[in-house]
Amino acid sequence: MSKKVLLSRGLFLTLLLIVALFSGVKFLENDKIKQQAQELQSQKIIVETQLDITLGQSLIVGIPEKTLSENTKSFLRKIKPAGIILYYRNYENTEQLKKLIGELQYIAKETTGYAYFIMIDEEPGGATRLNLFKNVFESGAPDWGRIEQDIKEMSRIGINVVLAPLADFPFNDNSFIKERLPAHTTKALTEFNKKFIVLLQENGISATLKHFPGMGVFVDDPHVRLPHTDDDKKTIDESIELFKSGIDGGSHFVMTGHAVYDAIDPNTPTTLSRKI
Repeated sequence: MSKKVLLSRGLFLTLLLIVALFSGVKFLENDKIKQQAQELQSQKIIVETQLDITLGQSLIVGIPEKTLSENTKSFLRKIKPAGIILYYRNYENTEQLKKLIGELQYIAKETTGYAYFIMIDEEPGGATRLNLFKNVFESGAPDWGRIEQDIKEMSRIGINVVLAPLADFPFNDNSFIKERLPAHTTKALTEFNKKFIVLLQENGISATLKHFPGMGVFVDDPHVRLPHTDDDKKTIDESIELFKSGIDGGSHFVMTGHAVYDAIDPNTPTTLSRKI
């Protein structure tokens, strides 16, 4: 075979090898790009899921019935809230409510892996949804035996957050909140709240101090109209001290009041005020 033929074959094989190498690199690059795209898509799904859960976890919602409908189940699975607040409309009897709460917690674990906050208004001597804490101040002093008994009943049902106690001392004698209070001096109110919070925690229930920074300066009920106060900041600071005491006593939550405090933020209700 001539040297010319051998040289031609050598060049041809060399070119073939080069083409094969570049093709291999190209295939590898394509595979790498596909893998990166798949990873980015997976990360996008994870981020969207986390954002979806995070947004929902900033919400506490109500439900319209005593027994969960498919529409309500679908709603809860979609928005993934942090908790449920219960009202009269959700309550028929304690066993029905316990079953309802069990079904709610199943959906919570199924959708986020976290339990719901199950919240309810149940104030000693005040607002009630389950008719608990009735006549616990009949003798004047708190009936702690009865109070503890009713707390244990809430725990048994599955309630883990109570929207109580009130820290709204009535600095105004005509305050609408006065009839809902379990004490008539700031010292008595502070002592009652601390003991109530401890009993709740001992039974696996979180307390909620309300209504920050204090509704005891208002005559008007905020459920009826938006109240304003021009009380000086000294009175409001005294009211805030009651909340500080409750927080130091272990309260896990604080609920704001829906009112306008001119001495702090005359243009915005508490629930929307950055200053408060």
